[in-house]
Amino acid sequence: MFRLEPEPGVTIVRRQFLRLSAGALGILLGGCAPRRPPPAPVTPITWDEFSGELAPRAEALLAQKMTEDAYVAEIVERLRRVDPKLIPPKKDLPRTKIFQVVEFGLTEGSGFRYHDHRRYNGVIFVLDGAVRCRNFDVVGPNRMPPAGEKLRIRETAGGVRRTGEASTLTTTRDNIHDVRGAEGGCRLLDIFTWMGKNPRSVYMDVDETPVEPGVFEGSFTS
Repeated sequence: MFRLEPEPGVTIVRRQFLRLSAGALGILLGGCAPRRPPPAPVTPITWDEFSGELAPRAEALLAQKMTEDAYVAEIVERLRRVDPKLIPPKKDLPRTKIFQVVEFGLTEGSGFRYHDHRRYNGVIFVLDGAVRCRNFDVVGPNRMPPAGEKLRIRETAGGVRRTGEASTLTTTRDNIHDVRGAEGGCRLLDIFTWMGKNPRSVYMDVDETPVEPGVFEGSFTS
């Protein structure tokens, strides 16, 4: 059974080649710096357009018509085009047999302690505020040792994500993480996609003193 164990301070709201251009030529002839073209405009989409794409995208992922990394990247790209104010209330956020959308509220310092995502991937999107995410991979071939058995994890990503930014993980990379509300806390939209039977999170005890740069020792607790 899929579950997360929030700490005090967490509220959960379930919601269903470069070519030689005229600019470059200008540098050669007159030393002028080239002007970069303005970024392409982003076309907004509605929440209904975004959520209507979730099921077919998840089905394409499960049918191996796209990779997990491409899948989570597309979710982030599309979600950034939705006005957060248009995201519906909890009763309208989608939840199906293959994915689930949840909103979390984290006060500063609260969150979800170290845990892995077994047989599901995730997208954390910051609706408001700031969140600190630290991601890790297990060192060595045995990614799921029994509870209590020592293992090492290597930090692979981290930092503070702010409004409109995202943190992603798949079943094969950045899969262990620690998530905490940063200054002022935050509201997060999480999108979980099930990649196998009995998707679940398993929590960890981790020694915060590294055994070598970026590597920490710990063990699963269940």
